[in-house]
Amino acid sequence: MKIFVTRKIPFWEEVSKPLYDAGHEVVVYEHNKKISREELIEEISKGYDGLLCLLTEKIDQGILIHDKQLKVIANYAVGFDNIDVPACQAKNIQVTNTPSDAVNESVAEMAWTLMLSLSRRLGEATSCMRNAAYRGWEPDIFLGMDLKGKTLGIIGSGRIGSLVASKGVAFQMNVLTHSRSSGTKLEDVLAQSNFISLHLPLTPETQHMINNQTLKLMK
Repeated sequence: MKIFVTRKIPFWEEVSKPLYDAGHEVVVYEHNKKISREELIEEISKGYDGLLCLLTEKIDQGILIHDKQLKVIANYAVGFDNIDVPACQAKNIQVTNTPSDAVNESVAEMAWTLMLSLSRRLGEATSCMRNAAYRGWEPDIFLGMDLKGKTLGIIGSGRIGSLVASKGVAFQMNVLTHSRSSGTKLEDVLAQSNFISLHLPLTPETQHMINNQTLKLMK
């Protein structure tokens, strides 16, 4: 197979070894930046069997009309909303994504990094210091809040959402979850939660799930 990779990814030597060992021809975009749409069209027109792309690439009908023989598109991401899956299916192109335990853990930890930063007002405190606004210690300066005893709402209790929830238990938080399979209504989770963490694929059903009306339901 002839495979085009839209950008060199981390640990490339290790990741690409099975491809080279199997005798595949692998072409990697030579610049360490997002490939332009025009450059991607030019490459696709050369005739590749496989495409390894990133979330930064929009693989839509405008790209696919230049394809000559693509058999598979592998997305370097858990999500795949950057790829027109029905258009690929119409051309018998397989589309895959790349979930992994390591990625799940990284995303869950990042969600917690953001929650802790918000609860302890680190962004405000950092801005205060960088702008030379800090006058010295004060009894009520950037107090923030404890997480213990607060309620964490998880919207989407899949692999990543479940990891975030498990860490909430360790912080002695009350954890509520909402998903298509759970019996807990979204409105109830929003109304009871101090923090909301979203872990859903972007689909027409989930887009703008959090909006002006749902935000009004929160405390």
